[in-house]
Amino acid sequence: MAYAIAAYLHFLAVFLLFALLLLEHQLLRRPLSFARARSLFRTDLLFGIVAGAALVSGPRAPAGMAKAPIITCRTACSTPRSVCSWSLPCCRSIRP
Repeated sequence: MAYAIAAYLHFLAVFLLFALLLLEHQLLRRPLSFARARSLFRTDLLFGIVAGAALVSGPRAPAGMAKAPIITCRTACSTPRSVCSWSLPCCRSIRP
């Protein structure tokens, strides 16, 4: 469950990064005034915070989360599906 929440937050942060990048582009298209520079500063600050959140929530599973176990052909067979040859008796019954 924690992994799903972290993945959701990561994707939300990436979409927010894209929106903030578009907002910065729109702010930089027009001549820069003091009010627009202040708005650009706030947008850039928020961009940095969201980029940090995307990095923290994205590249790996949250602390304490174990990776998913390797799927085996059957419970009686310990051969991982990625190296399972269909000639093994335990794998013949699940051939696609």
